[in-house]
Amino acid sequence: MTQYKQIRVEAIVGAKMEHLKGDKSFSAYIGSMLKYFELTGINPDSLQAPLVQETKNGIERIVKIIKAIEKEKLNKMLHLLENLYQEPPSMVDGVSESQLVEVMNLNEKLDQNIARLQKEKEVLLEKNRALNVEISQLQKNDAGSVQVDIDELKQIAQWFENLEPKNMFSKEVSLTKDAVGNIAKRITKAIEYGH
Repeated sequence: MTQYKQIRVEAIVGAKMEHLKGDKSFSAYIGSMLKYFELTGINPDSLQAPLVQETKNGIERIVKIIKAIEKEKLNKMLHLLENLYQEPPSMVDGVSESQLVEVMNLNEKLDQNIARLQKEKEVLLEKNRALNVEISQLQKNDAGSVQVDIDELKQIAQWFENLEPKNMFSKEVSLTKDAVGNIAKRITKAIEYGH
């Protein structure tokens, strides 16, 4: 038997969920949201998406690959090629012409791979720059958002609900000018909360 639990949400959050869930039940929609967060690793409270970190990690891996190729392969081949050009091919011991051609072809392929990896690195760096600009803009937008003291607004609403009518046959209530001024100040203060 499935057990259920009641959860209270603000009316605006409920309206958004009602619109977004479509034909699904609230339980199914919330379950799919939670599954999405678990599968993608996205933290809704975080400003930095995992994609940015993955991009940075990818750039670091490419740089490490390029450095490893330079150190291990290219330096050895360049050294061999420099020695080959300094000495006539007939004087190179143990290296046939086909082996030399193979090394030169391998060197050319490595140069092409380095150029391709360099282009990929530049593309990833550009994507990283664009993501950093987007994150910066999101942070600026978030910093300028209005914060509201919800508890204070709830207390004001509760105060209005508890107002008693002038008499038991009427639904009209009366407020003094001081009371209206006090309510206006409390609402303004609740809206300016956090600034």
